[in-house]
Amino acid sequence: NIRAAFNYYTSQLQFNSNAYKLAATKEDKKRLIRDEGGLPTVQAVVVSDLDLRDLYRNVFLTTLDDVIAEMEYQLKEYTKNTKQQSSSAAASSAGGSTW
Repeated sequence: NIRAAFNYYTSQLQFNSNAYKLAATKEDKKRLIRDEGGLPTVQAVVVSDLDLRDLYRNVFLTTLDDVIAEMEYQLKEYTKNTKQQSSSAAASSAGGSTW
């Protein structure tokens, strides 16, 4: 189950609560310090990262659910159309030629 795998992955994440590496340009760091009052705390970075992972996970799982539902619908329609074509062909051959 993919959902269970994502849940297990998320539960196994571990973060260093004392430090983080900010992947930002010098200009972005300066802007954060000047406009935001400082660099983000470790807790803010961890929460933000977990939230982003949850968003990506939810988008992936929703898309997967949509694909599964569409495949089930298409298979149902294909089966229904195939049965209708078979019964039409059988009725035509049983009735003989109309020429």
